Amino acid sequence: MANPKTLSEVDEQLIKQLFDNAWAILIAGQVVAVMIFVGLRSYVDPAGLYVWIGVFTVVTMIRLFVVGYWKRQFKNLKIRIWYYAIGAVFAGGCWAGLVLFLTQPIPIYQQLFILITLVGMPIAAMPSNSIYLLVYTAFVTPILIAIGYWSLFIIGDLNVLFFGIGAAYSFLLFKTAGIYHNNLRQSITVRLENKSLVDELSKANQKLEQMAYYDPLTCLANRRWFQARCEEAVSRSNRNQTRLALLLIDVDNFKQVNDQQGHAVGDDLLISLAERLTATVRQTDTMIRGTAETARYGGDEFVVLLDDVKDRQSIELIVDRIFTTLNTPIKLKSNLLPVTVSIGIAITPDDATDFSALIHFADVAMYRAKSSGRNRYRFYSE
Repeated sequence: MANPKTLSEVDEQLIKQLFDNAWAILIAGQVVAVMIFVGLRSYVDPAGLYVWIGVFTVVTMIRLFVVGYWKRQFKNLKIRIWYYAIGAVFAGGCWAGLVLFLTQPIPIYQQLFILITLVGMPIAAMPSNSIYLLVYTAFVTPILIAIGYWSLFIIGDLNVLFFGIGAAYSFLLFKTAGIYHNNLRQSITVRLENKSLVDELSKANQKLEQMAYYDPLTCLANRRWFQARCEEAVSRSNRNQTRLALLLIDVDNFKQVNDQQGHAVGDDLLISLAERLTATVRQTDTMIRGTAETARYGGDEFVVLLDDVKDRQSIELIVDRIFTTLNTPIKLKSNLLPVTVSIGIAITPDDATDFSALIHFADVAMYRAKSSGRNRYRFYSE
């Protein structure tokens, strides 16, 4: 069974469709009313006919105003539909008022003209008004009452037979309108459920992509993503004969932090470093012609890819900023934890022209930095 939220969404769609069709339907109804006025004015009391067309026109204008106004003001679903249903009652009452002209001595073909209008109007209104059954019921009920009144009190002979026919006609109208409405509701429900399913599948795909390409702890890209991006960047660098720098960053003494402070503190440290690194790398985008990418490459290792750098001096400027930012003590659980990192740097095409060699040389440079006392960076070419 659909939950209340789904039902509300279906009702919202039904009402929107009802109002979207309203302008054309109301104007068409007014045109038909004018044609009836022209056709009857030579055969019925003109005063009554002028009152009828006047009231009908006023009702139509008010309904058109409501249809135009609801989109701006009537945000509540019930207010929208009840305003429209009240207008439908008045419109149906106007059509039902035609039965009063049948009490006047008019030619038989004029009587048939009025009766055909009364009988045909509920059928003509079904596709538009039975979108929402409350509106259809409000519109046709006055007309069916008028037909019943005609069959019982105006026709004379065979009044019971005609009343029975009218009752059967009314039953068929509501039954058909109910089928149409239910089919439309079911169609909209299926469409909304399909949309919901597509949205859920899209979210699931995004989650799978997140799991496949992003590190769940730091929310940085993972090794798989970085390797793919770096291979593309290296190929582009070789084609365009530009420089690309790969930075391999390792947290000094991270094992001691895990052993002494616990893995939870170690995880918090990595998260804080990832946030700092991300913020710093974003700032470097304005310092290079290309882009800067960052990822978590392993346990306590991060990598940064600087694309399209001009020379070693520009790389050093960026690395100094990253180095200074990461080496600032981090406050974890009310304790100020000193942090240092060692960074190895390899450049293409100076050091290598493929990703495997580039990451290897950056790793070699990083271990040189560590063996030199940690808390520093080294270029492979040094």
